[in-house]
Amino acid sequence: RTASDSADRTVHVAALPSLQPYIKGSDFVDHVAAALGEHHDSPTPLSVYNEAGEETRLELLWEIPSVGYHETYDRITTVEYGACGVVFLVLGEVHHRRISDCARRGERVDHFLGAARGDRREMLEVKGTDRGSLPALARQARLQFMESPHDLPGFVGAVRFLSAEAVCERVERGEDDT
Repeated sequence: RTASDSADRTVHVAALPSLQPYIKGSDFVDHVAAALGEHHDSPTPLSVYNEAGEETRLELLWEIPSVGYHETYDRITTVEYGACGVVFLVLGEVHHRRISDCARRGERVDHFLGAARGDRREMLEVKGTDRGSLPALARQARLQFMESPHDLPGFVGAVRFLSAEAVCERVERGEDDT
């Protein structure tokens, strides 16, 4: 089977700005492509797991990053922002959520989700890695999410680029994380 035969849906990374209209989604497009491109060709089949362990398969289509990308960003930045971009795509395409605001230092999460720019109804914490443990990364994201001073539900996301796998889990505040 080809990636498109087994994928639940196909998403073009360049669609990020339309899936996430309240932020400058175009800033994340090259990061996603560069993070995936280190290990994969386009299209890339991506397995996304929710809090119940259920899998959604996406086929990500992407273009080679723009000229000068690799001379501008180091791998750590690429993976961090690439993971955010992948999770933003998943939230928009699968969960129909919009990134509405960027968190400030000390808020212990990366972004907020809402129905309009600046709306803070839910929180989002994202982690990324090339080769590390996806379950361990998701646990780290969840622990950091729970440390936020905001009493809001939301999502944690984790992306492992080598295996093209991601976790995008719904989190309620007050859940025991044992």
